[in-house]
Amino acid sequence: MRILLSNDDGYFAPGITILAEALAGLASVTVVAPERDRSGASNSLTLDRPLSVRQSSNGFQFVNGTPTDCVHLAVTGLLEELPDMIISGINLGANMGDDTIYSGTVAAATEGYLLGIPSVAVSLASKTGNHYETAARVARDLVERFQRQPLREPVLLNVNVPDVAYAALAGFEVTRLGRRHKAEPTIRTTTPRHETVYWVGAAGSAQDAGPGTDFYAVAADRVSLTPLQMDLTHQQQIPVVWHLDQQRLAQIGDEFGARGGHVVIADLLAALDEGHLAHAYLDVFETEPLPADSPLWAQPGITVTPHIAALSEPRTSVGKVAENIERVRRGEKPLSTVDFEAGY
Repeated sequence: MRILLSNDDGYFAPGITILAEALAGLASVTVVAPERDRSGASNSLTLDRPLSVRQSSNGFQFVNGTPTDCVHLAVTGLLEELPDMIISGINLGANMGDDTIYSGTVAAATEGYLLGIPSVAVSLASKTGNHYETAARVARDLVERFQRQPLREPVLLNVNVPDVAYAALAGFEVTRLGRRHKAEPTIRTTTPRHETVYWVGAAGSAQDAGPGTDFYAVAADRVSLTPLQMDLTHQQQIPVVWHLDQQRLAQIGDEFGARGGHVVIADLLAALDEGHLAHAYLDVFETEPLPADSPLWAQPGITVTPHIAALSEPRTSVGKVAENIERVRRGEKPLSTVDFEAGY
């Protein structure tokens, strides 16, 4: 078994060294980590400069980039064979609730997951780091489980380990992410050179920390195992965002269909104004490209997609469409129809 290790605390951090030692007997371990502490780097990739990879005296490779850079480089260019698993950590400090959005530790595991490799982020839930060996043993336990029962699909697992002796753990719990209160205000200060600078405020305290959450499990000295996903779509708010009125939309759709796919510009604007459509998309077919100063580009609530068509005459006229939009907004009768595609 091949395991790639990374982190956001840097290749010199004690957590990754202890983790590598704990896993050495189970698998072939490769370490590719940032050259310095990149906590809070989230999922950022370095795109504005080249990256370099160096090797330390203990064999760890370090990159002058982010945790995501490290995993991306390792998987797509450095390693001769793909790893069977990626483990990020051991992070000094919890990554629970909203922390996962900012965490470089979680981001390194996320990059592995996006590249199709089972990935685990491991964090020691304290700032004192008294029991790294507990988190290392938990990581080893998980690897052994995966070896006995190989995963059928990539998984992204966020693991938070209480900072207690392994024997004091109260077990493992599969959890969901909790929520924190909003972060503390930024701290304004002045440098010796009289420059005003700011420190980002501390993370907020736990807000949603009831049974079933990662906060609750760790507070009870249980290891929190939270499966994560990358689909950030808020499914329940899709109808709210689009202001959907199913009955009216069906009526509008029938009207569009009856006109052979064309809609009078007045109907388009009425649907927008009434809130039945959040946005309208116009397909405009021209024999020549739309001019950069076309009045169509500035129409509120409407996105224009220009098409160049090999036609003897344009199917629509840019000038006529723009004129009709203005006529309807003034309450006058439109003069033509346009190709219409509703954005819903």
